[in-house]
Amino acid sequence: MGELAIAHSLITVWINSAVLGLQPRGDFNNADTFRAGKPVQTCTLRHQVVIDTSTGYFTASFEMTITSASVFAVNGASYLLGRTGEVYHWNVYGKLTAQGPPAANIAGFASGSRAAMIVTD
Repeated sequence: MGELAIAHSLITVWINSAVLGLQPRGDFNNADTFRAGKPVQTCTLRHQVVIDTSTGYFTASFEMTITSASVFAVNGASYLLGRTGEVYHWNVYGKLTAQGPPAANIAGFASGSRAAMIVTD
């Protein structure tokens, strides 16, 4: 009736050059082009997907544990995307489509991180 997939991986969140006021260089055909920015967070990832293959409905959960976070600035304000050791979750639900794009209709929510703007005087 269904399939279960569990994956463990690493994630790096980069602030790209467009936010830093430079010409954007990201190309979705070449993932390495997004690494031109500054890494602002790394996480371990546990990802689980359950698909009902008879209907196409699915649920997916993502558990990310922050392994590092670096302060970055945008328009003169400093930000920090969480703190080392924090865990946050994304949950999405949806239905695979018979034709694409898109390949699925998805809705979801995230919780847990204490991202913050850093105020310095």
